[in-house]
Amino acid sequence: MNRGSMRTMLRRRLQEVTADQWADADLNEILDLALSEVQGHVLAVDVEGFLSRSQSNIVAGQTLYPKPDDLRYEVALKSLDTSSGLYKRIQRRSLRDIQDRLESGTSLSDTGGYEYAHFGAFFLLAPAPSASLAVGLEIDYVPNLSMALDSDAPALPTQLHYAVVLRAHSMALGETGEEIGQPLAEYQKLIQEIPSWYLRDQAAEPNYLSAALGKEY
Repeated sequence: MNRGSMRTMLRRRLQEVTADQWADADLNEILDLALSEVQGHVLAVDVEGFLSRSQSNIVAGQTLYPKPDDLRYEVALKSLDTSSGLYKRIQRRSLRDIQDRLESGTSLSDTGGYEYAHFGAFFLLAPAPSASLAVGLEIDYVPNLSMALDSDAPALPTQLHYAVVLRAHSMALGETGEEIGQPLAEYQKLIQEIPSWYLRDQAAEPNYLSAALGKEY
């Protein structure tokens, strides 16, 4: 279901098939807010439910690198190892830790590589690169789902497209002071079914602790 179809369904639920109280732009904004909330419920069940990857160049002397516009949070920031051709994870530090050590002249990394911190809308890479490197940075991250065009369809199971509509309905009613109980109850019922659409790989997650755990210490 794309945004145009979702907005049409939302208008039917609001009993406003032709724009009157709600302009298309208003409903589009509410649908995006509802989509972000549904995505949050999915991430609570499956942290790997939405993954994206972006690459950028490393520039000599440049320490600040813009985050992807749709970044929700990063999973890993990596730098290209030119000897192996592989991207290796960069260790994250607090901004204060990196700044304190830069000011004191203390080595930033035990391995001689980079470290990074969050710096507003940027990643701060330290130490400053000594040479430029094409596509030297790679970020694996969770994007914020959004719909910019009526033809856009969110990366969710179709049943959860309807959950977005239901949440948008309750949000819209909330702005008018009307009763939101019915759409909210329908929405919550669908949210409870999320684990059936996002099943974790049980083989990768042991459901017991070994009795020998920690004995080597």
